[in-house]
Amino acid sequence: MKASILALVFNALGHHAGSVLTASTQHVLQSPSSYFAEDTWSLPPSVNSTANHIFSSVDSLLKHWPNTIYRNGHAFVVGTVPSGTVLYHGRAAEIPPYTPEWLAFDFEHSFMFSSWGKTAWMVTYVVDTPLKIGYYDGNSAAKLPEGSMDVQDLLTWGVAEANNTWKEWERIVDMCEWGEPLGLHGFVRMEVSFELMLCDFSQNVRIISHSELIPSNFTMPRRPRRNDTEEPDHLNLETETEYHLSSLGDPKPDKPGKRPMPPPGPFPPDSRDPPKGWRGTLRNFESVSIEALRAGSWHSLFAESRVHLDLTRYVTLFDPEYSSLFSTRINQTRTTMRGGDASVEDVARFRADVEDAVTRPNNITASGVDWQDLARAIVERFGDRLDHLNYTLSLIDTTIDERIIAARVRTQVLTLLAPYLLTSALPFNTSYPDIDITWAKPIHEKCSQTLIPDYPDTSFLPNESVLRDSFLGVTSEICRVVTLIWTGALDVESQAKFVVVQNLQKWRTYTKDLLDWLGWAHLIRCKPACEDDAFCYVPTWSVQRDLSDMTPRCMHRDDPWDTLPLDL
Repeated sequence: MKASILALVFNALGHHAGSVLTASTQHVLQSPSSYFAEDTWSLPPSVNSTANHIFSSVDSLLKHWPNTIYRNGHAFVVGTVPSGTVLYHGRAAEIPPYTPEWLAFDFEHSFMFSSWGKTAWMVTYVVDTPLKIGYYDGNSAAKLPEGSMDVQDLLTWGVAEANNTWKEWERIVDMCEWGEPLGLHGFVRMEVSFELMLCDFSQNVRIISHSELIPSNFTMPRRPRRNDTEEPDHLNLETETEYHLSSLGDPKPDKPGKRPMPPPGPFPPDSRDPPKGWRGTLRNFESVSIEALRAGSWHSLFAESRVHLDLTRYVTLFDPEYSSLFSTRINQTRTTMRGGDASVEDVARFRADVEDAVTRPNNITASGVDWQDLARAIVERFGDRLDHLNYTLSLIDTTIDERIIAARVRTQVLTLLAPYLLTSALPFNTSYPDIDITWAKPIHEKCSQTLIPDYPDTSFLPNESVLRDSFLGVTSEICRVVTLIWTGALDVESQAKFVVVQNLQKWRTYTKDLLDWLGWAHLIRCKPACEDDAFCYVPTWSVQRDLSDMTPRCMHRDDPWDTLPLDL
């Protein structure tokens, strides 16, 4: 299937895409000067702008919370897993893996998979030589037909189809075949936590521990399949061979493209026999699964540090170069947008751009900008203040006097814009500074540009130019909204009450629309905050399969499913 689909992709272009469509052909999002033109600086971004999505993707790389909320990733990034990194492989069988397999960065994640059988084996590895990897953003290990696996399937097979969702064994084998000539040793994805798909266990890693552990009593409810895109029924492993379980791996498959399966029987086993000398109960499904989830949440605020990404080799389907996706995003939200909707031509172009990014010589000089650090600086500067501003404006319909609310808004905007309020940027001799707003343009320009590297265009690699212009698009929109609020808030203390009320309503809409456009995941949280014995949770693959309602809610640490039924 892979060869025929990719042939179709490249033939549709009329030539081999990789020979002509290099990363250097990628277009920038928007000319930086256009953000500050006299007649357009106060206008909102184009409906086709993806600056917000690219920025959010970069800020969210290797973070659990945002990639759980925005499952459908669009980006591929080249990176390394450094020497000294410890990796875990849990399985029911004693023999270590020797074909492509899945490894976890956290023991708790891997232990889930050693819990599927009657015995629990844990093989622990250390990386001796750095692994060159490709990272897929989003919840890219979630076996869902709605788009979470699109990017890897486009790169591996040239197409993203729902009936491929559960073909994990075929996926890892074909992905490794694609990556081998590019020098890739494996791929990193996020499931309940982050995992490494390692292609070859004979090099770069070695076993440092191979132990049989106390098993868990990992039984769970069964349910009928809702449709053909879901995982095969657990009860008949003899005939269902497309289910991804890292606990399985020997002997070798007897049929090409199929994973070896355990002896027939109920899955998971209905009960475990604890080892001789064991006393008391074994850990149950709730305990094992919730600890895997909590391990993933360790990487919610700070990115998974055991993977080092090279953002000069970041390629995303949100790049406007892939213009076939513009029309598919109409009436879609960030959670429903799919990379798999790209045209045949754009898929070929994307694949060529990714291969160019992977194979680009190391001696080509980049700008030196740390794009993830820059994204964090922008979020830290504006995020909490915009959230606070939104909260203050939400008080309009309460008993608090509108003048008091307006005064608070004025102080907050004044504080936010303080580094950019020039003595020369004041209104002309007019009573209406929010009507003729040309005086505020220098404030917007300084606010937008201060944090963005002011280097010549030639300093940036083509992939970096996409990042630079996306970041500028985000700061420009933030500063546009805040500057417009400032033009009305400057003299709000002397305005008539009906004008104050009108302004507050307008500012509330401005701020809410801005936050919706930004979509910063760290501002999506449990309100009110959870008690000490609970943590904030959104439905997460694979501990929960019903992901239709992503409203954050508090989950008790010791009894997680008491108020949140598990839909398996």
